[in-house]
Amino acid sequence: MEDYNIWKDLFDTLQSFPNWLKVVAMLIPAATLITISGQFLNYRIRRAEITHGREVTPPPLRPPPPPEMDLLEHELELPRLGVTKEEDRREE
Repeated sequence: MEDYNIWKDLFDTLQSFPNWLKVVAMLIPAATLITISGQFLNYRIRRAEITHGREVTPPPLRPPPPPEMDLLEHELELPRLGVTKEEDRREE
């Protein structure tokens, strides 16, 4: 009886995969490595900020609306193309 080789069996199995599955099998380890590296670097940056006494707050996603405006008005206010501020004031 021939000796069993696990690597030969693994490579034969991989060669029989469809092409799309081969691509997925190659991308999963790379994506995992990139994700873990990003998480580790983010951890190190935050740890350094805390150690050196800097405040750790995420940046705001968008600026807060002015206090005199309602939130709905702030989101719906769009600039009017081709109209200057003086013309806009005359219309009001």
